[in-house]
Amino acid sequence: MQVPWGYILSGIVLIIIMGILIKANRTIEKQYIKRKWNHEVDFKETTIYLRWNVLDSINVILGIYSSINVFALSFLIMGGLTIENSFVQFFATQSVGFVFASIFNLSLRVSNTIKSIQCRLEE
Repeated sequence: MQVPWGYILSGIVLIIIMGILIKANRTIEKQYIKRKWNHEVDFKETTIYLRWNVLDSINVILGIYSSINVFALSFLIMGGLTIENSFVQFFATQSVGFVFASIFNLSLRVSNTIKSIQCRLEE
């Protein structure tokens, strides 16, 4: 049986990139997000959700990376390669992983922006 190098390499890349994204989100959260005494986000004081910032750039980069992976996977499959090919394994796993990561990250960003707008409109 052949070792599935595509899955192994893709898993390593997923772990590394997701670790970098989580670290970036944590750093920004510690610097810019204001919290109340019960550790809830104070949306009236936090202005980072109302302007373009690094979190939005991360969403754009995730979307572009996901699109590149999906296009590469499509071209490989149209070229006649199967899942036994390491490149198909790599791009299939990257496509699925980063599409879900970008959707999750974008939905969190949009929900926090809506909460921030609602808090400011209630004033």
